Amino acid sequence: MNIKLYLKNLRYYPIFILRKWNLLEKVKNKFEANTLFGEINVMNKAMNLGFYAMLGDLALVNREVGIYLGLTEADVREFARNTLHPDTCSTLIYRAKQHKK
Repeated sequence: MNIKLYLKNLRYYPIFILRKWNLLEKVKNKFEANTLFGEINVMNKAMNLGFYAMLGDLALVNREVGIYLGLTEADVREFARNTLHPDTCSTLIYRAKQHKK
């Protein structure tokens, strides 16, 4: 699929895509599970506390999952429309290395 067409579809039809495969709920569940299971390890918990302390909002460590679970289809639509622009995308061109014979 053409990248410009793909971005246009994401900008204008993200809710259709999310609903078709129930993706928003799956992403929320995956995020919650990863976050909660990550807290089992003491090292991960310490890293998270240090990260949020560095951000200046230590209490955010307890609110982050709730923030993600509170996202709506409208939030995703607004983000997609404001962020995904074909004129601001980058293209990476890579070529296979030529092998010497």
